[in-house]
Amino acid sequence: MRQLSILNSSEIEKHDNPPSFNGVERRPHLCFSCGILELAEEMRKPSNKVRFLVLSVYFRTQRRFCGMRFDERDLRHVCGQLGYS
Repeated sequence: MRQLSILNSSEIEKHDNPPSFNGVERRPHLCFSCGILELAEEMRKPSNKVRFLVLSVYFRTQRRFCGMRFDERDLRHVCGQLGYS
């Protein structure tokens, strides 16, 4: 059976990778509402809290999930907000 090709390789790459924020864009995008922060607080591990918050930003900006790939700068920014080293 022939495989259906919907996206080309560059479109697949764009779909699977997280958005790329510069320093100016990162601050407003990585600002969280009280409701999202309350949901994150219910998680036990700090790493799960940080990943959840970053994924929520990726979904909010792109209207889709981009897998479990994260930009290291986004993770560090959220860790700083939450007081994690």
